[in-house]
Amino acid sequence: MLVKKNRDGRHAFFNLELHYLGVKSIVNMAATAGKRIQTNSYHGETRKWNFEKYVSMHIDQHAISNRLREHGHAGIDKQTIVRYLTAGIKTTLLDHVKTRILSDAGLRENFTACVNLFQDFIMRKEAESPNITIADVNNQ
Repeated sequence: MLVKKNRDGRHAFFNLELHYLGVKSIVNMAATAGKRIQTNSYHGETRKWNFEKYVSMHIDQHAISNRLREHGHAGIDKQTIVRYLTAGIKTTLLDHVKTRILSDAGLRENFTACVNLFQDFIMRKEAESPNITIADVNNQ
C-alpha cells in the first residue's frame, strides 16, 4: 500500500487541535479535574499532606476548569467550589469553621475567604498545642 505524504502543516495543526481540544477531550479533562476535587480529602496536618497542599490541589483543578471555558466547558460555580472545599475536610477539628461558612451567605461563595478562615483556625490551634513528646523513662 502506497501512502502519499503531504506537507500540509495547517491540516496537521488542525488534527492536533481536534485531538487535544476536541469535545471528548474537553469533557474528559473537565471530568478528571472534577473527580480530583471531589475525591481528595484533608484529615488533618501530617508530614506529607497538609491544608496548604489540599488547597493548592483545589486551585490547580479550578485553573484547569477555568481554562476549559474558552473551549465550551461551563466551569464550576463559586458555591460548588466552596462546597467541594468543605466536603473534603474530614477532620472534626474544623467543624466550627465549616458551620460558620455554611451560616454565612457571603462565605459560601468566596473560596479565598474560606481558605483564610480555615488557615487562621489551623494556625491558632497549632500555636495553642505545641507538639511535645516525652520519651519513656524507666526508673530502676
